[in-house]
Amino acid sequence: MKHGRLGFTESSLLFCYYLRNTLKLDTLEFKQYEHSFLYWLITTSGFYDISFNENYIGTDNYITLMNEFDIMSKKSTFTRFLIHDTEFSKYLPDFYSNYNVLDYSFDSVLNEFTEFTKNKNVLIINPMSELMKQQFESGNLSKINNFQMKSIQCYTNNYTFLNNSINMNDSNMKSNSFDYVDSIMEEINKIECECVIISCGAISSLIANRISNDYLIIGSDLLVFFGIKHERMKIHPHETNEYWVNVPDKYKPPGYKMIEGGCYW
Repeated sequence: MKHGRLGFTESSLLFCYYLRNTLKLDTLEFKQYEHSFLYWLITTSGFYDISFNENYIGTDNYITLMNEFDIMSKKSTFTRFLIHDTEFSKYLPDFYSNYNVLDYSFDSVLNEFTEFTKNKNVLIINPMSELMKQQFESGNLSKINNFQMKSIQCYTNNYTFLNNSINMNDSNMKSNSFDYVDSIMEEINKIECECVIISCGAISSLIANRISNDYLIIGSDLLVFFGIKHERMKIHPHETNEYWVNVPDKYKPPGYKMIEGGCYW
């Protein structure tokens, strides 16, 4: 199965794309609503494009990104969307009718993850995948969640926040997230596994569209599943024990406090 997910920013922008192109909304209120998510996309959601400017909506790269979100959402067995209630919510039923939509809850995603990875060799694509593997191999994870994975393999993708790829040397800098994802797919597709966990923000859809394996796209819940403490838990607390770990400094990118207050670390 292919378990799709779009985060709040990606979900909202795809919804806006539908409103703009299918329903032809063009009011000032709508434009302000749409533009607010564009800011989040390019600063904290993990998508970057050095050609970005305030007129990015409607450019070829923007349309390509919306198509990537749409393709992933349609090819997935089901997809979770995260869209808050607004004055435009009356259009959501028509938007959702294009996809096989599944509601979000933490417990449902936890159960889904448990069954999806059971008795499988799992590839995790995430900048902290090695820390998750460490939790699994140390035995800490078994004291937190009863996952029954056979093994974990890792692909550590670069952080791509603040409209740049902040783990790359300038000589390796790609012009946008499309080129970056294309540059890593050969290596990812060489890794033998039975299923893939993708947790890479806005570029998760791009990766999912380029692999043949079953996948599960997940957000920051993944850190909680592996007993990794992070700042967002102050808002959404979880019961912890001595087997949980803090995020070591080596996993924190430069300027991480500027990314939603460092909530992922």
